[in-house]
Amino acid sequence: MAKNTLIGFLVLLLVIAGVFIIRNQGNENGDVPEELEDTETPQNTEGEPRADFEADASPETRASIVGLWEKSDDSQSTLTFHSDGTLVDTYGGGAIYETGTYDFVTSADDLPRNVQYDPEAIYLRQTFGNQSYYYEVRTLNESLLELRLLSEGGGVLNYTRIGL
Repeated sequence: MAKNTLIGFLVLLLVIAGVFIIRNQGNENGDVPEELEDTETPQNTEGEPRADFEADASPETRASIVGLWEKSDDSQSTLTFHSDGTLVDTYGGGAIYETGTYDFVTSADDLPRNVQYDPEAIYLRQTFGNQSYYYEVRTLNESLLELRLLSEGGGVLNYTRIGL
């Protein structure tokens, strides 16, 4: 009985070692190989992989975000988008909370890999220091900016233009 238990244990150990070796084959640093990562490949409308998508990041779109925007559910929170790509986040009557940059993302490679891509969407990246936040621009017109945060549990942020 003890001999069968020992043999069963050794077989189990060999199976576990085999799985480990297969998963890390050709990968000296122990990372999960790209083909085994749980990520989505961007798709075009025909369901084929695509390397890039063309978002509407026209000069008109870029110019339309420039200005002072007040958060709809918190009038003390504002964002100011400048035409040079700088961004100022203020809170509490104009006190600068953070200064960073923004840009419109026009390459699927520049978006987080876990994002479900939409070739018709406009994507915005805000960067503060070494931290970037990605949004889908749902509405952008002369009076309303609606952004959907592209992270886990991401919500929708609404802003009203209050100045240029």
